[in-house]
Amino acid sequence: MIFMERINLLLRSSLYRDYLGKVEEKEKDRVFCKHGFNHSMEVARLCWIFLLENGLTYARDVVYAAALLHDLGRCEEDNATVAAACHALRSARLAEPLLAEAGYSLPERKLITDAIAEHRKGEDEVFTSHLSYFLRRADKYSRLCGDCPAAAACYKKDEMPQRSRLLY
Repeated sequence: MIFMERINLLLRSSLYRDYLGKVEEKEKDRVFCKHGFNHSMEVARLCWIFLLENGLTYARDVVYAAALLHDLGRCEEDNATVAAACHALRSARLAEPLLAEAGYSLPERKLITDAIAEHRKGEDEVFTSHLSYFLRRADKYSRLCGDCPAAAACYKKDEMPQRSRLLY
């Protein structure tokens, strides 16, 4: 499938692997939801489904790039970081050179980095694109809270759509 070649370039990037490894290392003892590769792939697939269900057309590798890169900024977080949205902005910044290296055009990079930067916005806020909105939605729907052993202690469980039943 030639149309996913840019995704494969991203996945093989040593910088991407380094960022992802740092995220996974920081979260190795985390009891709540993690933000590694499996989460990003779930977000990618859900975002793709949401866009298709709404009759919206984006290149698949653009959608997957946004999802695969949306939490990379967590590699720079430490315990002193309080603002949850900060990782979204850091992720967008880290994504730009990775996208350029993988051959995404300037307009594609802008679309993807805007979506990444906006994925922590509230449901009722204004988004720059459908991709931004559905990336945020996919991020929320990717969490299967009803099956989580840490759900009782989770501070985010009440805002998660799949906290008590499977929707997607």
